[in-house]
Amino acid sequence: IEIGWMGEDYGNACTAKKNIGENEVIMSIPVELMLCCNMGYAAQHSPIPSLVSSDRILSSSTTMGLSLLVAHEKMMGDKSYFHSYLSLLPKSFDVPLYWRFDDLALLSQSAPDVFKKACNGWRMACKNYCYLASMVQSNKLDHIFEIPGLK
Repeated sequence: IEIGWMGEDYGNACTAKKNIGENEVIMSIPVELMLCCNMGYAAQHSPIPSLVSSDRILSSSTTMGLSLLVAHEKMMGDKSYFHSYLSLLPKSFDVPLYWRFDDLALLSQSAPDVFKKACNGWRMACKNYCYLASMVQSNKLDHIFEIPGLK
């Protein structure tokens, strides 16, 4: 495989330089380098996994847990164990969740299945945002996300 910059359309990516056989291991990532709530470095050193596991709604959504974990690690800046990795992530994504509704609506005629999935994604994102906003308003995240001047 080749890992590198594949242009503005793809960013950093992996490409196969030869056929890859079924069940052939092409890359192995050590567990401690995985950014997730239930294993690796973050599971042992971040306050986010215990917050997620103690909350019924957060623990039912891997997306919300990972979002909180990434936000927490980003706020730590260069003190984060994952700083080098996080600094490589793209600043924006061209996915339906971030499209203007007018653009998304064009899918309703040309690709109704994709439109339905995109609308479900929007609905879940709004639901998750509202839940996290309620946690912020009720100060349930203050001990984890200390933002200067936000009191």
